[in-house]
Amino acid sequence: MLRCSASCNHLSIVVGTTCAVNDRKRITYGGRNFKEGLITPAGRPLVCDYFNGNIVLFPKSVYQKVGTNDPIFRHALGDYDYGLRAKRQGILSVVAPGILGECDGHETLPVWCNPDKPFKERWQAFRTALGQNPEEYFIYEKRHNGLLMACFHYFTNHLRVVCPCLRSLKNKIHIL
Repeated sequence: MLRCSASCNHLSIVVGTTCAVNDRKRITYGGRNFKEGLITPAGRPLVCDYFNGNIVLFPKSVYQKVGTNDPIFRHALGDYDYGLRAKRQGILSVVAPGILGECDGHETLPVWCNPDKPFKERWQAFRTALGQNPEEYFIYEKRHNGLLMACFHYFTNHLRVVCPCLRSLKNKIHIL
């Protein structure tokens, strides 16, 4: 990561990629692009739009310009938000070459939208940092996708807690 940062003149965020513990071919976390999603690292740095914060190097120049994570976000949205705020300020985020760590991804649906869980359990999970906390998600969406999308997802995420069977509908119509 330090070599990668040096190759970018210490002006870019450097993102490390993780793979599944028992399967080095299955990428679990790292840099992401809006169109392709999770990026598979190459032999050279690759630009990404945003990232999971599992392994990240923030040069001093980036910290001085962007600051710290917004404390409103208690988990993953903070990682995404930081990368997008940096990008808006003209700072590149790059995926370092190779796999730099191991971290298993989540194999099952999150509790908040899992139809196999009772409503009370889904609702409690929905409101946590590891759920889809509606207030945090609304702020994130409004900041990065506008008020209309924030309102839309605020409604649809609540609907998915109440009717988790809509998850399959999401895959069919790509809007929820």
